[in-house]
Amino acid sequence: MRIKLITSTLLVSFLSIIILGCDNSQSSGLTSENSNGDVEKISNIGQGDRIQLSNSNLNGPSQYSGIWVTGSGTIYVEPDLAIITLGVEYSDEYLKKARSNAADSMEQIIETLEKYSILDKDIQTDSFNIRANYEYLEIKSGNSTKSVRELVGYTVTNKAIVKIRELEDIGNIIDDTILAGGDSTRVDNINFNIDDTTEFGDQARGLAVKNAISKAKQYANLSGVKLGNLIYISEIGGNVSSRDFSGESFMTMASPRAVTPINTGQLNIQVSVQMVFQIN
Repeated sequence: MRIKLITSTLLVSFLSIIILGCDNSQSSGLTSENSNGDVEKISNIGQGDRIQLSNSNLNGPSQYSGIWVTGSGTIYVEPDLAIITLGVEYSDEYLKKARSNAADSMEQIIETLEKYSILDKDIQTDSFNIRANYEYLEIKSGNSTKSVRELVGYTVTNKAIVKIRELEDIGNIIDDTILAGGDSTRVDNINFNIDDTTEFGDQARGLAVKNAISKAKQYANLSGVKLGNLIYISEIGGNVSSRDFSGESFMTMASPRAVTPINTGQLNIQVSVQMVFQIN
């Protein structure tokens, strides 16, 4: 009995030592290795707490650390390019005549454009379409009526996209092409744009970065923290506005006594960036 009692006592003591060792390990906290290889102690980690590593230990910006800001920059410039969609639409009872008349009118329009030194590379066919035209007739036969489709002719449409680089000529070009093409001329729309946006995009990008940095400094000051190093930057958006004008009223605006008024206005080039800074 003495031997069994001693054995039981030793076993209880051994288990107590193991339990105490586990408790001491938990109370001493967790450890993590930093970017320098040093082991750091993280204490008092309870349920619901989140251990946030610095962004320098990650491959990308952490969703839960640092100061995240978005900056935008906008440059306002005058357009240097006008893109016009124009062409002819001709209808006739016979397809051959409709196609021939449309071709003649389009040729006259192109010759007029060439008089304004518009290069062949700036004239591109946008669409060519032949559409059959039908009428639906109601024919009575006894007490019944049936609908019959009858071919009455054809419509030929030929449209081109034209780039105009001398914006002061736009009004005259519209008037002269309408006169050259006659009543079959169609001007669908005018779009003002910028031929090369590289320089203006760089300026807008610089303003966007400055705007983001200013926001980050403000957040740091308001929060009572020190702004750290920039650890992430990304361009998240950029666009060049364009101005579109409907061409429905150009036929009535054109007149031998006055030049069609066209105002180019201004366009804006906008760039947005996202930046993430450490908190020191």
